[in-house]
Amino acid sequence: MGRDDLGRIAPDAKADFMMVDIAHPAMQPLYDPVRSMVYAAGERAVRHVFVGGQQVVRDGKTLAFDYANASTRLEMAQRRVIEKVPRLDWAGRGAAEIMPLTFRSE
Repeated sequence: MGRDDLGRIAPDAKADFMMVDIAHPAMQPLYDPVRSMVYAAGERAVRHVFVGGQQVVRDGKTLAFDYANASTRLEMAQRRVIEKVPRLDWAGRGAAEIMPLTFRSE
């Protein structure tokens, strides 16, 4: 790319990298770590992530994203959408009729 701030880990270089726990059960057997990461382990084995030299994941937890808050907002949005389903369905059916729950909670 013609940039001297890329391609190395050094002061003033832009470092994007992750550290993976190769002992994690999802990484086993460790014949081909890249395939294990992509096809089996996914984010479960990721321990640390650095973007632009700044740590954004530490010990598997994001530092710049509030999962609890995002999950709460997502659940609230889902409830709002479920309430609108009968108005949007051609037959006026509710979400439970269109896509029944796998397990009933009565």
